Amino acid sequence: MTNASEEFKSTTVHPFARFIVQRFYVLIPVYVGTMLALAYTGGTNISITFGAPTGRTAYSPTNAEETERMDRYINAQRTVTVKSASSEQQTIISDHAYVFSFEELNYDDRSPNLDAQIFTERNLELILRAQKLVTDHPDYSMFCVRCALEDSLSCERTKALVKATDALIDGIDANATVSEAASLADKMTAKAQALCDLIDDTCPIKNAASDVEDLIADGTYASDADAVRSEVTSKVKAGADATKAGVCAAMPGCEKANTKNPICAPPYSPLSYFYDYDADEFKGTVASGFKKLDKEIDVPDAEDIPDRVALAPANFYLPSYYEEGDLRAHKTRLSIPTGLPLEGYLDANDRAEEQEDKIVAFLQSLIPAVEALRQEMAEARELEFRWIAGNDVLNSFFQSVLSRDVAFVLGAVIFVLLYIRFHTGSIFLAWTAVWAIIICFPAGAFWTIIVCQVKFFDPLNMFLLFVLLGLGADGIFIVFDQWEQSREGMKYWAELHGEDQAMTYRMSYVWRRSARAMFAANITTALSFIAVIPSPVMPMAAFGILSSFTIIHNWIADVTIIPALILVWDSKLRTNWICCCKPRAQDLDVCCVKGVRKAQALEGEDPDAVRAATEGAPGAAPPAVVPSASRASASGAGRPREDVPEGEHASLNRTERFFRDTWAPFVVKYRLALVAFMACFFAVFVYFTTQLEPSREAPQILPDSNPVWEAVVDTRDGWMEGETEPRGELWMVWGVKGNDYMGRSKFEFQSPECNDGPCGEAVFDSSFDPSPPKMQKYLLEVCRKAARIEATTGEPGSEFIFDEEIAACLMKDFRSWLTSEGEDFPVEDEDEFWEKMHEYLAEPEEDEPGGEGYSAYVQKELVRLGRKGKSDEQRMYFMISAVTMDFNPALFYGIPEIQPGRDAAYAFEEEYAGKQPEGQPHFFVTTSSGVFTSMRMQQAYISSTVSGVLTALGFALASLLVFVGNVIVASSPSCASAAWCAAPWASWSVMQGWTLGLIEAICATIVVGFSVDYVVHYAIAYVNAPQPTREGKVTHAMIEVGISVMAGAITTMGASAFLLLTTVQFFFKFGIFMLSTVAFSIFTANVAFTALLAVLGPTGDTGNLYVYGARAGRAMGLIKAKSHPGEDKVAASATSKPVSEP
Repeated sequence: MTNASEEFKSTTVHPFARFIVQRFYVLIPVYVGTMLALAYTGGTNISITFGAPTGRTAYSPTNAEETERMDRYINAQRTVTVKSASSEQQTIISDHAYVFSFEELNYDDRSPNLDAQIFTERNLELILRAQKLVTDHPDYSMFCVRCALEDSLSCERTKALVKATDALIDGIDANATVSEAASLADKMTAKAQALCDLIDDTCPIKNAASDVEDLIADGTYASDADAVRSEVTSKVKAGADATKAGVCAAMPGCEKANTKNPICAPPYSPLSYFYDYDADEFKGTVASGFKKLDKEIDVPDAEDIPDRVALAPANFYLPSYYEEGDLRAHKTRLSIPTGLPLEGYLDANDRAEEQEDKIVAFLQSLIPAVEALRQEMAEARELEFRWIAGNDVLNSFFQSVLSRDVAFVLGAVIFVLLYIRFHTGSIFLAWTAVWAIIICFPAGAFWTIIVCQVKFFDPLNMFLLFVLLGLGADGIFIVFDQWEQSREGMKYWAELHGEDQAMTYRMSYVWRRSARAMFAANITTALSFIAVIPSPVMPMAAFGILSSFTIIHNWIADVTIIPALILVWDSKLRTNWICCCKPRAQDLDVCCVKGVRKAQALEGEDPDAVRAATEGAPGAAPPAVVPSASRASASGAGRPREDVPEGEHASLNRTERFFRDTWAPFVVKYRLALVAFMACFFAVFVYFTTQLEPSREAPQILPDSNPVWEAVVDTRDGWMEGETEPRGELWMVWGVKGNDYMGRSKFEFQSPECNDGPCGEAVFDSSFDPSPPKMQKYLLEVCRKAARIEATTGEPGSEFIFDEEIAACLMKDFRSWLTSEGEDFPVEDEDEFWEKMHEYLAEPEEDEPGGEGYSAYVQKELVRLGRKGKSDEQRMYFMISAVTMDFNPALFYGIPEIQPGRDAAYAFEEEYAGKQPEGQPHFFVTTSSGVFTSMRMQQAYISSTVSGVLTALGFALASLLVFVGNVIVASSPSCASAAWCAAPWASWSVMQGWTLGLIEAICATIVVGFSVDYVVHYAIAYVNAPQPTREGKVTHAMIEVGISVMAGAITTMGASAFLLLTTVQFFFKFGIFMLSTVAFSIFTANVAFTALLAVLGPTGDTGNLYVYGARAGRAMGLIKAKSHPGEDKVAASATSKPVSEP
């Protein structure tokens, strides 16, 4: 009797298998209805969210102190109520602006043509055409930045500033003492700064007055009153006059603007140097225009506005390599900003989101025309034209690209569907199986979004669909192949238990064998995703949760609906021509007469004779079909098998014969050489793996060749720096001691429940009181000292604090205002202090402007003051002071650039933590742009990768021990195989120049689960093989599961290949990861792992955990002294006749 027949005869009924056979008509509709309900609920709640590389975003590590500090001040700022009031002053919205760049290229290799001249008459015509796409649009006047009028409030204030400056200078008598001169100079500079702070434009007097003030405070002029007068006259008065000239003068191109004729200000464009504003004609020549542009390099934004040609400094239009006098540049750019308030709104804060939505809609409406012109220029190869239009518009563009990429899922679905049809020969199984796979994704979203409240859905979650298609098809092949292998058992089960029970025993046999293998494969993959969940980077953790639920649903499908569908197909639909397409020779015993006739007609045989031969005598048992006898495969689907001697593996298809006759003997014969080769192979990859570094660049969303991504990169770098370059701020925050997350999880960040940002509420410190005189002085001192923090940013000549610039200091400006009002600082009386503070920060009322500090502090949410006349009148909830950092918030900085500044800022905080007046809380430092959290994010990628890989390895080992049941097979060979797969992928990343970012960190973690997916099938088959020798067990395992493993690898690689066609780099990189990992995994499973088993694989009961457990239980008297089933199996296999071995 063969081993197969003994295994068939020893089969017992499994309760769930009995349920599938007897109640499949209940199981299928219940499963389908449940999954449809879960999928609908989960799918309709998916809302893709795009993160950002900097700032407080979803990628900010939730366990980092820097993130919690940002949550504190963000939630504190949310409590500030900004009151709208009618205002003619426009706020320029630079984030909602079209930025066009133009570059001369060598079109053969698309490299910059540095020898070319961008400013030629033809190029200027093209630039003008692009600019007029926006400025000539009928709706542009609704959203443009309007010309400032001469009689504006800012101009009136600058005139008052000049008067006050002149009066105070006259007050410094030549015979005045040093102290008198210093006092008058101090009042004058304070008055100048107080008025200057109310002007939104750059105010040249501000820095001059601040310099004088600091020099006086430091005692520089302690013995020279004339020096005080000279310094005040030369610096401050000149600055006041320049401010008046700049603010009160009409902007270039705005000469005809007045209250009855508001017009749009010209855009920030180099065309101003070459064209008249009111005509499209050249003024002068191209050469003369370039000379004017060159002359205005390094001219501040407002100081010399009357004499300037264009609104933006000339630096803005020129590349970084340009030097004054070159008069040659190969690229330039222009910016067309929008302005608030829009018509019908009081100011920029009046229904701010509504105004911004209208601006974004306008910018989006221009995209088709702008993109058409870009393509036209590219095809003509005249000029490289690039454009961007703010984060909101870019996100909208990225979403459209993402939608197109997700459409490639359809291609992957078609490929998997066709291959399942090819493998099984059934259209019914192909369609239903693919449906069962795909629906697991929205069902997993239900548990993730609805149950676990993980509402943040990153675009990277979409590539789980490709993973699911490959992994899900693997389960289909396992169940189907086991079902086909069990056909021979039908005659034994019919003889022993009756024909009415034969199908139940068959399902029990199949379910036991396949469920274990499928559970092992799915659980190792799911556990590798679970290993990602503890990551402090929230999108990584959210991805792990969604993936885990999805894979679990896939496993449920493998052990429930898939066996039921195969049962329905085999018993009800296999005889249907539509479901069979062309009945295979091995299916003729169950195909209908019509099907047989059509099949045999094609082959030229007599259908009646074939029918009689295949059906046999009435009541006879079905013809014997040995294991694997009717399985269609990648190499043998639909082909009749050759007759070979009956016995175990008696009838094999071409692929199985290849494993038996060619590959298994090769691996066994050269096992030592293969292991040595793989060891060397692994050592080389380990070396490259050690070279993997954390990312020092912003996450790349689109490929380098994409024009929009080129524009994003081009805007971030490659241009001359000027005074108007955006810079982040270092903030000192008082009054906020913590953040109460109110039971919200990190996964609810950016959800509507958390107001699209950090969850919870700021916890204010009631001990913060700025009214004591000592505290007023302390707050002022911290501002001054913070501006002098010394640290480099990792780049030569670059300092952490930019030009010792104080961006915001309430107490400093409050003092200036008091001085201008003839009051002393600090304010000694507490009640008077609060009275003056409420006056300084007063809200605007109808046509009355607010207090002089309202726009600079309350409107910018840098302070929250209690309500006048209420119980909290004498309370300041929080206050933020700021100094300017030399970090551009639009750029991404690596750890080496950020670390020195972050350490210096924290050292400054620690130094002054003990210097505050008694009873007062200390402040904490943070940044407005999130540059510190960006550093923590990069560090989190490293820590998450290391911990994730180690956790995944631990999970994989534990899973293999449970499912394989042999400590030797589950430990060294399996773990070595996982390492053999993980190291090549990391090495490949290094060779490609990739660094450790979000996608790489996720891939490094889940590679462990994928690497053991195929190994576990071989491991289980090896342990269960009845042969007594290593060589026989290896051969048995290859014959038994080799074809299923290959089919699973083909579908996974086929589905993943479609990711290489995508545009989003997350998808593209993951496609490379999937292809390389599956390729290495299948290579490792068929070479390294099987060779290791041939060298180290256990035989008999060596390493068998079940046998060891039984022996231990008997020794301790926990179980009766009876032979353990595992031991019986080992003994039986030792006495059975082995398969012919190499």
